[in-house]
Amino acid sequence: MTLSALHQFFTLYTWFGMALLILLIALVARFYERFSQISTHYRWYAIPVALMGAFAVRDASMPLLQGDVISEALLAIGGVLFLVMVVHLSRHMLRKVEG
Repeated sequence: MTLSALHQFFTLYTWFGMALLILLIALVARFYERFSQISTHYRWYAIPVALMGAFAVRDASMPLLQGDVISEALLAIGGVLFLVMVVHLSRHMLRKVEG
């Protein structure tokens, strides 16, 4: 197995792990929205998955150790968007209920 093939394998393998984690958090957001009647926008979790998937495909097709500004920007935007969405969800779930 060449180093390039190993790089492609681990890049795509990492994306599947992140996609699974994001899917799990989206399911938690959906569950919370259904039972609390508070909008969590759980469908928007597909956007970071798509952005990180585009990064993984683009990065796996590049030669080793060659940087790509577009793919790195896709990863950064997807990661920041995912972080913002998780913080938004946790604020809804952990706030003190008045009453």
